[in-house]
Amino acid sequence: MPDEEKSGGEEKSEAKMEAQAEAAENWLADFFMFKMFITRPFIKIIYVLGALAITLMALATMFGITGVFSTYALITGIVTLILGNIGWRITCEIWIIFFRLHDIAKSIDKSLKDE
Repeated sequence: MPDEEKSGGEEKSEAKMEAQAEAAENWLADFFMFKMFITRPFIKIIYVLGALAITLMALATMFGITGVFSTYALITGIVTLILGNIGWRITCEIWIIFFRLHDIAKSIDKSLKDE
């Protein structure tokens, strides 16, 4: 009896290894066929870097570009700081929505193929 259990366990591990190998091949094929996107994890990093750049540019506009205080530069910097960061956030959220729509479309396609 133990030998039969062992062979059953070996079959399961072989099947699992074959499934993992097939998934790796599918991943690679999906990657080169642009069916899988790698950008989504980077959007958060891109957002933070963009927000930092916008904030630094706004601060430079308010306090540092000309070295001379001006009401116009202060107002422009504040508007850039607020509207620039809001606009950047909206842009990144739209990118995320596109990726989520793609995932939903893929799951619908998969469920229709399974039927």
